[in-house]
Amino acid sequence: MPRLTEISSRSWASQSGQQRRVPAAPQRFLKGGAAVTDNKYSSFFTATGVQFNQASDTRWGGAAGAGIEIGFAPNWSVAVEYDHLFMGNPSVTFPASAIAVTRSDNIRQDVDMGTVRVNYRFGGPVVAKY
Repeated sequence: MPRLTEISSRSWASQSGQQRRVPAAPQRFLKGGAAVTDNKYSSFFTATGVQFNQASDTRWGGAAGAGIEIGFAPNWSVAVEYDHLFMGNPSVTFPASAIAVTRSDNIRQDVDMGTVRVNYRFGGPVVAKY
C-alpha cells in the first residue's frame, strides 16, 4: 500500500568557527563545524491519511556556510548567512504499531538555512598597558 513519511525537525543546533576573508567592512566570512538535529518521522497511508507508525532520532553531521557582516554603528552589526547541514543517510527503525509491522527506512537529510541577525559586541578592544 502506498505511504507517505513526514519528517519534522523539532530542533537544530550548530557549532562552527569562522574564517574572515576580508578585514574591512563589509566582512565576508566562511564557516564550518558540527551540527545536530532532533527529528520526528510519521508514516501515513496515502489513500486514507491514517498514521500507522512513527519514530524519532537525533543526528549529528557537518555544517558549512558563508555570509556577509556589515557594521552600522559602534559595536553593532547586521549579518546575512547561508548554512548547509550534512546530516547523512542513516537507517531509521519504525516500531510495530496496532496496524503496522516494524520496518526500517534509509532517510537522507540535508538542511539548508538562511539567517539574518543583528549583533552587539560587548566591551571594546583590549589595550595592553605597560
